[in-house]
Amino acid sequence: MSSSIARFEWARDLEAKGDLAGAADVLSQTVELKPDYGAAWFALGALREKLADREGAIAAFEQARTCDPEDRHGASLRLVRLGARAMAAMPEGYVRTLFDGYAISFDSALRQGLAYRAPELMLRAVEASGAPMKFAAALDLGCGTGLGGIAFRPFLRFAGRYRPVAGDDRSGAE
Repeated sequence: MSSSIARFEWARDLEAKGDLAGAADVLSQTVELKPDYGAAWFALGALREKLADREGAIAAFEQARTCDPEDRHGASLRLVRLGARAMAAMPEGYVRTLFDGYAISFDSALRQGLAYRAPELMLRAVEASGAPMKFAAALDLGCGTGLGGIAFRPFLRFAGRYRPVAGDDRSGAE
């Protein structure tokens, strides 16, 4: 592990233990050693903001943006909150990173936390229509979760074989 990564982890540990000033000090040393470490600049900005050092937070978030032109951490959003930048659309890199990180737990959050039942409700509606529950093909529009395909899969048997569900994820993600 490189010394800058070790220092970054040390700072995170200090922050978790409540030593915000100590964590900020270690991160300041970290970015001195590795000035292009965007995640460290972002973390330093967050700590300075918690420590009520607005100008220091702004400087760190600006540096985080310089190191990460895609703004995957959302430094520009922090700058808006601090009044250092005008309101604008969320950076695409930040949104992509946010959703990529959330993808792992999205299905369970959707179903358990939000009681998402759209696929089951759609299945009940089709059953209630009286249509035969045997399909040669299916298209799941907005299939971001794939849960619609799971609900209808038992009825996609054609010529003795299960057929795949064609999906079109409307999120625009590549």
